[in-house]
Amino acid sequence: MGGALAHRFATPQDPVGLVSNNSSVAELLVEGLRADGVDAHAAITDISDIGGLKDALQGLMAELGEPTVVIYNASTNVSGTPTQVPVDDFVHGLVVGITGALVTLQTVAPVMVARGSGTILFTGSGVSISPWVEEAGLSVQKAGLRNLAIAANAELAPKGVYAATVTIMGALARDTVFDPELIADTFYEVAQRPSDEWLAEIRYTGG
Repeated sequence: MGGALAHRFATPQDPVGLVSNNSSVAELLVEGLRADGVDAHAAITDISDIGGLKDALQGLMAELGEPTVVIYNASTNVSGTPTQVPVDDFVHGLVVGITGALVTLQTVAPVMVARGSGTILFTGSGVSISPWVEEAGLSVQKAGLRNLAIAANAELAPKGVYAATVTIMGALARDTVFDPELIADTFYEVAQRPSDEWLAEIRYTGG
């Protein structure tokens, strides 16, 4: 999903900054984007390292300039039902899935508010609405992320900044209606919306 989003938003006129905890994957993405004439850069950090994440974002802004669109796509599967999920794994998932999103929001929103424009999108999931019992940790992550996005929209929209969650109501799979490239098109369309069409949540059903 991250790769599809990066390629959909990238143009030769718009530099792209990526934050990843996987240097080899990030390197491949950057190479692919640069081959298409895009000024692409990556910062490598553990997303659960709050200080490292903030430094990565600030470093990319210093290198590439003020962001116009920021997408938070990080999450981590945490297997286990509510009575069985390991507590440490559950808490780690919350840090990646929600706290990282909050740090990203608080790092980029002030720049956008000062400018009076910008878009912050969060990759949501249908499990935020109908929990997946066997993946209780992920369900709670996405429910918290959804709540954060809706609250952020209420706070930021009056200041000219759009925050929203694109809630994906199905499992990602190539060559289906839930192909990441098709979903990335929806993210792109949402980011282009005029302010009178801003919605805090957009549900992608593949239809």
